[in-house]
Amino acid sequence: MRYAFKKARALRINNLETDELEVRLVDLKTVTWTNGQETVYAEGTDGAKLAAFDNNKISTLKATNGTVDTGYLAMAVGADEEVIQNGSEISLCEIYKVTNATKITLNHKATGAVGAEIKFIYAVDKQKNKIDTYDQAAEASETAFAYAPDTKEITLPTGKFKIGDRVMVEYHPKFSEYRKIVNDSNKFSKSGRIVLDAWFHDICEDVDVPLQVVMERGKVSGNFELAFGDQAAVMNVEIEGMTGTCSDETQALWTLYDYDMSKIIDT
Repeated sequence: MRYAFKKARALRINNLETDELEVRLVDLKTVTWTNGQETVYAEGTDGAKLAAFDNNKISTLKATNGTVDTGYLAMAVGADEEVIQNGSEISLCEIYKVTNATKITLNHKATGAVGAEIKFIYAVDKQKNKIDTYDQAAEASETAFAYAPDTKEITLPTGKFKIGDRVMVEYHPKFSEYRKIVNDSNKFSKSGRIVLDAWFHDICEDVDVPLQVVMERGKVSGNFELAFGDQAAVMNVEIEGMTGTCSDETQALWTLYDYDMSKIIDT
């Protein structure tokens, strides 16, 4: 058979113990499959090569994904993607234009210890630069502001703001639900069963042929870079094939299958 690699369709990562699907990347832009081995030569006079000893085979899948997949991101840092309910870890930073020289009303209710829900507010200029800081207190004064949780109102420092001024507030509202990934310095990238679904192109028959590359054990790299700018971020993916360590595990770095869907037996 004479094939050309045409396109990668999807990359799947399954849990090694349960085989449950953990990640499926479907926005693959590029995929590079690198294979190699280390060869050591026994040499004689004038460097003549007398014998070759091969070892340390490697196989690595590198890809770029057009979207950032949080499941893969979690695997890369050795974490689980957590669903948090009724949490208040997320902070908002909002700027309010003063329409009442004594009060502003927050968009959401601030959480936290009573009397210290917000801690600080900031006077900012038209360019949104901080120019002054005020502490939270039980009552407003020339140097402090007060916050009423029931109404979400902030009583501004006495005589410090006029209509048209701007106030910046950082605070933590409560969310019914959000997701989080923690990059713990003591946890590292995970491994999984890797399945790459792709297409060959049969050069002689001029038809596309589905193919599948399976790594029974693949180590997800913990090295990645996400660039924030005027273009959507692209996530780099890197997985290195590993062999089994136990007697009942395969020593294969990968297995490649090409197949014909019309030859599936359903009876």
